[in-house]
Amino acid sequence: MSRPDTDTPLIQKLPTGPIDIIGDVHGEAEALNALLAHLGYTATGHPQGRSLAFVGDLVDRGPDSPGVVRKVQSLIQAGVAQCILGNHEMNILRGLTKQGNAWIFGKTESLDNTSTIHPQVAVNLTEREEMVNFFKKLPVALEREDLRVVHACWDNSCVELIRNDPFSLETFERHMLRIDREIESHPAMDNIDRGLRRQNHNPLKVLTSGPEQRAPRPFEANGKIRKQERKRWWMDYKAQPFCVFGHYWRTMVPGLPTGNQLFEDHMAEQALGPGFSMCIDYSVGGRWRERTNPDFQGKYVTRLAALRWPEKLLLYEDGSSFQVGNIQV
Repeated sequence: MSRPDTDTPLIQKLPTGPIDIIGDVHGEAEALNALLAHLGYTATGHPQGRSLAFVGDLVDRGPDSPGVVRKVQSLIQAGVAQCILGNHEMNILRGLTKQGNAWIFGKTESLDNTSTIHPQVAVNLTEREEMVNFFKKLPVALEREDLRVVHACWDNSCVELIRNDPFSLETFERHMLRIDREIESHPAMDNIDRGLRRQNHNPLKVLTSGPEQRAPRPFEANGKIRKQERKRWWMDYKAQPFCVFGHYWRTMVPGLPTGNQLFEDHMAEQALGPGFSMCIDYSVGGRWRERTNPDFQGKYVTRLAALRWPEKLLLYEDGSSFQVGNIQV
């Protein structure tokens, strides 16, 4: 894979002024357009001069990932928005075939491993190359004095390791080679510890898909039996500035296995842990399951959300809003 024409810092600055941070979209173009309308954005900007930041995972599973990418591209080109890489964009950059991303290879797929094909707008080779080049130029984190935005986890040591690195895929591969050498020097390490080493010692893995730990017992997630589970890093996050992230589904999706419950001790419209961070992913990535449920009545449980800052107001695609009252900054 070739380098982009212009090196892009992996850690970039957020603009000053009021900002709206949008959670994982996962190809749900209709939900994104509704949310942007409620937020007051047009193709050329916001009447009050607000800006947008997307937390990544624009794509996969939903019906129109290309439409979402093009919408975000147009907002970035208009100087209205910024976007960071999520783990789903990283999978595409790495050329990996994962659940929900057949569209990028011009193919169709079943999302529940049945004979049912779930509709997704596919792209041709030229369109794929254009999107890959767009993803190459995205950072992995945004920051300013009062605010941080990352896809899965803010870890200061990981941020500093890659702060001056320009190209995410080369950085990713360099750290994976280092980790593989470390694993080779510990032949007694079991497969779970090897997996945890690859997950927790690569800064790009940590920032885009979060730290993990051994699960007390195997569990099912995305059709696979897993022995590693996600760590609730936000319970120990007490730093300023405030951190906004996505990646972890906060809403239970009807009909999907739940895995480990990360937010059972938090209300949906609540900051996490000591109050210095908030996940704004309300599981719109599972909306395909709701849509195909025979009992679906047209009202979604999953939602697309934006956190308005500095107002600390959570706004959903249906226009409903909630004040987040326990933020500690």
